[in-house]
Amino acid sequence: MRILLLAEDVGAAYSGYTVVSRALAVGMKEAGHEVILVHTRRVRLHVKRGAGRVADAPPYHRSYEIGLPRVGLLYPLHFLLCLAELTWIVRKNKVDWIHLHFHGRDRWFWGVARLWIRQPYGIVWHSLHPPSLGRLRRWYIGGLLKGSSWVASLSRHLADEVRDLWPFAGAKSRVVYPGAEHSLSSVSVKRPDRPIPLDRPFILYVGRLTHEKGTPHLLLAFYDLLRANEIDINLVLCGPLNRPEYANFIRHLGLENRVFCLEARQRPEISELMSRCIFLVLPSRRESFGLAALEAMFHGKPVVASRVGGITEYLDHEQTGLLVSPGSIAELCSAMRRLIDEPTFREALGRRARRKALRFSWSEAVAVYLSLCMNSGLEFRT
Repeated sequence: MRILLLAEDVGAAYSGYTVVSRALAVGMKEAGHEVILVHTRRVRLHVKRGAGRVADAPPYHRSYEIGLPRVGLLYPLHFLLCLAELTWIVRKNKVDWIHLHFHGRDRWFWGVARLWIRQPYGIVWHSLHPPSLGRLRRWYIGGLLKGSSWVASLSRHLADEVRDLWPFAGAKSRVVYPGAEHSLSSVSVKRPDRPIPLDRPFILYVGRLTHEKGTPHLLLAFYDLLRANEIDINLVLCGPLNRPEYANFIRHLGLENRVFCLEARQRPEISELMSRCIFLVLPSRRESFGLAALEAMFHGKPVVASRVGGITEYLDHEQTGLLVSPGSIAELCSAMRRLIDEPTFREALGRRARRKALRFSWSEAVAVYLSLCMNSGLEFRT
């Protein structure tokens, strides 16, 4: 079976969206299926588009990039060219099935593309922010959901959000949890400007540096932690270094020698950081699943996380980690201090976290997705 993964950007290793896409491709390839990747990137109109250019990107058999334009005078023409390129890719590769992975940005593109492409498809929801969806967006996403053979979500929380907005999707909705083990990546890595002193214990954060992910609250909680205690510990932020305001904020707090930013793009490097940290912190204000927390648990590390979204479906308070109220700096600081001051308790949490994470397998997730495709009653090439 030839499966086309339609994704809204694949590349950054810290992104759970990238991990899921790559892990599914690995599992489907091992099951004997051919996997083709098509992903979109937002580009300026004068930048040469990448669609039609095939890149070597294991584990995909072929990889294409479509450079969707930003809004401008030439947007309609460029948009139509992108649709034509996607149609050409589907027909050239004789695709049997399409996996449409939603992360939230390019819904317009997929909604219009559905009018041109008639292959059966399933939708995998990675995240959803209901307040950002106007009436028009809900209408055309609803059309996509009605035409899909099935709708999968990474957590019960996310599935409930989808059903609340589109009740008719409940009949075809499934929750498919991702696996805990890392997927492989051969993408290059950008080394930090300063070497990270790994001989000193450190707390790890993996993800984007944004208000939604709780980055300001984490920095303030870490500042309070150091101010109130004589602790020889660092904080490592593993994520994109495209937000200069956070670098300025770190300097303002006087944490230049305690907070280290690392833009890691290789899964093995992130895996090493998780295995060497004392625990992982994920202070998100909203989270559909929080894959970084599950991966840290797989490495036997406890997690301090916000009590939001899908995190509560696998992280048990005082059993595999500590849950705090989203946005609460005091609770976050107290939870981190407890794991630092009580190493026996921390190690016990880590052992239970490891056992819990082993229940989440990529092989099981891939088997579910393939069964959804096979049970659609269609015949595929072998």
